[in-house]
Amino acid sequence: MPAQPLSPEQRSDAARLKAVYTAKKRELSLTQEGLAAACGWESQGTVSQYFNGKIPLNIDAAVKFARVLKVSVSEFSPQLASDLAKLHDPGAPIERDPSHMASQNADDLSPSLNGRLLNSDAESVEMSRLGQQLSQTQADTVTVSVFDARASMGLGLAEPEHDTVVDHLRLTRAWVRTHLPTISSLESLAVLTAYGDSMTPTFSDGDILLVDRGVYDIKVDAVYVLALNNELYIKRIQRRITDGAVIVKSDNPLYDPVVVENGTREGLRVLGRVVWAWNGRKL
Repeated sequence: MPAQPLSPEQRSDAARLKAVYTAKKRELSLTQEGLAAACGWESQGTVSQYFNGKIPLNIDAAVKFARVLKVSVSEFSPQLASDLAKLHDPGAPIERDPSHMASQNADDLSPSLNGRLLNSDAESVEMSRLGQQLSQTQADTVTVSVFDARASMGLGLAEPEHDTVVDHLRLTRAWVRTHLPTISSLESLAVLTAYGDSMTPTFSDGDILLVDRGVYDIKVDAVYVLALNNELYIKRIQRRITDGAVIVKSDNPLYDPVVVENGTREGLRVLGRVVWAWNGRKL
């Protein structure tokens, strides 16, 4: 599936960033390959995707671009500059990737940071400090990919040929340790959106689900993301001890269960276990 398109403000950020690079590249003797290397990325392709609006800017990338291009973040993304200012408050809650937040004007920057951005030398010091603070914030959080793969709670949706990451969600490591102590690994966490009503009342159409993609086997009766005959489902799976068959069930009593006999289980693939529904209920 194609990635979710960027918002108009995100496209404007990309266009402004590309214009800044075009204006500065001769002065800095910089190529896109050199820019990528200076930012710590493996290839020029990452820079190109940011410039052409294929992936949205985020704070981490914005700080790197600003440092290498010797400009302020506000020159190409007023919103991310505003989000950087919010890092002055260490008690602020962790939010969804700021590159997807609503736009604000550069005038909305906090007075203290806005003043510093007027002075290039002071700004370099401030940018370094904010970069260090951002690194510490990232060390205390885990970034979870949001996939553009719709898992149906009803009759099933076609399984995509390729995984497409459309967004990211940041969670504090402390929250994960407290609420999800048995997941296979932090790296295995992913976010999917559920569609349909067959799992009501456990969760509903449009709910955001955290999935442990490191689970491939049905070891306990639980709610899984599964592919059955190349269609995606979110269902509760129970094992039948007598013959090894599995029962694929909906929590909504209006839907009948499906029995997958032991001899036909090759058409059933477990893609992960649902460990949290974003309605505040642990599964």
